[in-house]
Amino acid sequence: MVEHPFELFTEQISNIKLNNLPRIYLEDAEVLEEEGRVTVNVVLDRANNHNRKVTLKYFTFGYDNQAVGWRDYLPQQGRLTFERGETKKQIVIDINNDNIPEGDKTFGVKIFNPNNGIIADDVAMVTIKDETPIHLPVEQPIISIANNQITLPTANNNQLEFTVSLTAPSEEPVTVKYKTLPLSAQPEQDFTPIEGILTFAPGEITQTIRVEILANQGLDNPKTFAIQLSEPENAQFNSRAVSYLGIGGILNKPIKQNGTFQPIINANSPRVEMSIGDGLVKDNQIDFTVSLNRSSQKPITVRYFSFADVDRGQYPLIPLDELLIFQPGETAKNLTIPLVDNWQELANNANIIIVKLYEAQGAKVIDDFGKVMLQVDDTNNSSIEITTLALGEEGGFEDNPISNEEILPPKDDSLISTRAMGE
Repeated sequence: MVEHPFELFTEQISNIKLNNLPRIYLEDAEVLEEEGRVTVNVVLDRANNHNRKVTLKYFTFGYDNQAVGWRDYLPQQGRLTFERGETKKQIVIDINNDNIPEGDKTFGVKIFNPNNGIIADDVAMVTIKDETPIHLPVEQPIISIANNQITLPTANNNQLEFTVSLTAPSEEPVTVKYKTLPLSAQPEQDFTPIEGILTFAPGEITQTIRVEILANQGLDNPKTFAIQLSEPENAQFNSRAVSYLGIGGILNKPIKQNGTFQPIINANSPRVEMSIGDGLVKDNQIDFTVSLNRSSQKPITVRYFSFADVDRGQYPLIPLDELLIFQPGETAKNLTIPLVDNWQELANNANIIIVKLYEAQGAKVIDDFGKVMLQVDDTNNSSIEITTLALGEEGGFEDNPISNEEILPPKDDSLISTRAMGE
């Protein structure tokens, strides 16, 4: 079918108009963490051939699980306007200098929804260069204990062995305490409880703990117990995983996953959900409670970090970034965030203290922010008002947060899968 000449003419005119529109580019950036601030340039090309204002929207996003918003940088989103003749705008982003050697990290800035312009490069990668000197302590091996199982124990098959391992041999003797913990299996009924001290001679990397399983021919359901390691000497536990707890299974039929026993969870049980409540100020600290909706037969872990809504140099708290561990059966854990000695002086601006949960293992986080407002009475610093408030939808602390429609990229934008803080 031959197109009508008028349609061809209209298409040509449209293409000419598009070709005459300014092109919008983002420039990658990098910054030393200690500098505390980074600038991302947004460049307008062919602006001299255009006599209209150009507007666009932008937001920051985490990239590939590297830099984390609020912990490593302060998330942003907003709108930029190029006046007639302007060719460059800047997005300034605050960087948190935590003086912790972590290596380089990256996050992104994305632009979208242009008016009177065409986006030619919509994403800038920002690299935070960490030159904090790494002072390595004398490296100690990591000690861990593996899960294991026994099936249909009998009088001749009643020893459940747990292997305790070091990641590397040590030149010094390594010791660690251990003891059994009941879960669904009960001491003296299903197993004989034990406790003691395990010793690795220099050069050894494995040891074995044996637990006597009491023959139980009437075993209807699988049962579990645990062995907990504690107080290692010349060795350390993995700070990002539960390496100190081994789960033992007493089974009525073989159950293996990838050749390794896994703690048995009832498939019909509801999922474990985690949440954090708002904080309470007590003396020079803030207490938060992290809760599970039900107990679990296996350990549950989550990392958390704390921050405030002011420049890091004015923090009324001592920032933390640590691992929290729920042992089997536990449903609540307390977090304590220490405040600096002069926190009341620094809190004159009604600082908001936030604890964020992330990287949960074994549970679904349904409420990841705990918060508290520090507000000191100007006439009497001993009078403290504690108020809670919700985060704005854009991850900030505004009374009138903008709507999701204003901050999210177009639905047909498939170049990158991210979400703004308030999505």
